[in-house]
Amino acid sequence: MLRALWNSNLIFSKGCLAAIDGCISAFEGGIDVSLVVLGRPVGDHICSPDVMIEEVMSRSSHPCMNFIGTVPSDEAHVFATMSDVVLLPSKYKSECQPLALISAMVSGCEIITCDTPALRWTLGSYPARFVDVDPIDIGLKLKKVSEEKLVTREDIWLARQRFSKKRFIKEMQDVLWGN
Repeated sequence: MLRALWNSNLIFSKGCLAAIDGCISAFEGGIDVSLVVLGRPVGDHICSPDVMIEEVMSRSSHPCMNFIGTVPSDEAHVFATMSDVVLLPSKYKSECQPLALISAMVSGCEIITCDTPALRWTLGSYPARFVDVDPIDIGLKLKKVSEEKLVTREDIWLARQRFSKKRFIKEMQDVLWGN
């Protein structure tokens, strides 16, 4: 079984519904995929929080979906460590350094996301599959993930070094006090 994770706020422009529908499409296309959905509904210029939760809940009875909702960040990270792939097909205007992707990288997950400068910067050299915010495209990429893994041990090691506490502290010291 392919264990997929949505680990971000439930925002239309982050691609939440496209990710869910992509998993449903893959499941109905014969891929044994299970999606865990974490996060809270947040409105954007397209969809209010109330409509967002209605849309998510209308899909929550599908056999491939497990809607959990908001959890503390340490619990969300545990879900990432138990997942094969993290989905974040985001076109969210202020998407910068999403913790969902950072957690996915240090956990060694495959990643399906959109090709934006901010997300490319966050990924660095970490491999990812890029999609349009389209359920069919996402479903096809999930099929590819089920057939072939891109992430290597070296990718995971490099991500853990890049996002380590030691490096963060050093960079903050350099910013605050110079090097």
